[in-house]
Amino acid sequence: VWDEDKCAFYLDNVKTFEVHRADKTKPWDLENPQYFKLNLAIGGSVFDGVDPNLQKVEFVVDYVRIYQ
Repeated sequence: VWDEDKCAFYLDNVKTFEVHRADKTKPWDLENPQYFKLNLAIGGSVFDGVDPNLQKVEFVVDYVRIYQ
């Protein structure tokens, strides 16, 4: 949910993060076009790599909604 003073992020109707505009007299980054990146990261640390027993992974996103 995005308005002129805050942006709140939800996952399955649970608020997971919220950012507020600190100073209303200065430009805010969220006044510019924004992009969402959905990422499925697989593996442990850089040194462990990906589990060799991992056979198949599915990353399914039903929809993304943005409210302003």
